[in-house]
Amino acid sequence: MSEPVTRLLEVGGDLTEVTRVQAELEALWEELGLPEEPGFVVSLAMEEILSNVLRHGLEAGHPPEVRVALRAEAGAFEFEVSDAC
Repeated sequence: MSEPVTRLLEVGGDLTEVTRVQAELEALWEELGLPEEPGFVVSLAMEEILSNVLRHGLEAGHPPEVRVALRAEAGAFEFEVSDAC
């Protein structure tokens, strides 16, 4: 991979979004040809963090402002989950 890759995802306030974000993560992982085993661990960590934000981090009556950033560059991969709370 010569250039860094970033995907920014807007996430709704519903737990079904976890599945959609995981699919995006898996597609990017496969597209970049990254090794399978760490992909499982990254996916599991992202699922846990995102589901906790959606279950416990949103204020009732306010629209969700949750974003997930997926970033990859040579030798590194990171994800960031952020909300407006």
